[in-house]
Amino acid sequence: MKDLTFVLCSRNDGYGGNSLWRLQTSINFLAHHAAVLDILDRIEVFVSDWGSVEPLRDAVRLSHEACRIARFVEVPVEVARAHQRDSVFAEVLANNTAIRRATGRFVARIDQDTLVGPRFLAAFLALAARGTVHGGSVEAAPMFVGRRSISYSFARTSPALERVLSLVERCGYLLPRE
Repeated sequence: MKDLTFVLCSRNDGYGGNSLWRLQTSINFLAHHAAVLDILDRIEVFVSDWGSVEPLRDAVRLSHEACRIARFVEVPVEVARAHQRDSVFAEVLANNTAIRRATGRFVARIDQDTLVGPRFLAAFLALAARGTVHGGSVEAAPMFVGRRSISYSFARTSPALERVLSLVERCGYLLPRE
């Protein structure tokens, strides 16, 4: 059993610009920091591939570390269409598909463009090991994390992972907070 499963959903359809770049950068960024912290064996990433014609697993370029932690569950186009009915993209159904396969003690739902950094990973795993938060059980506590944003003008250029890592490392505390 893993300590933490990150769950996200996507489709290989180019939504919102370069969706493949956003997905692979998110997973590679997380895997990079997990490797630095030596916790690759404690986490996993489950991607629900909701109705892609070309599977995401074949379309994204994942690092060696990311390949160790990333799992894909492919929902065929016909099945996705039948279950989503009149919805363009049934995010709840897609996420639940991945959540059912999670092996982590905790599940973190993220978007395909979320960059999970080392401070969060270290803090969360320490909290989970402690077992309590605000005087109660960590298992019973709903947890939400604030986030910061990189600029759209930077992201739309689909920079290499090294540039994303450098930007976040240099400017992390200066990035706009949500």
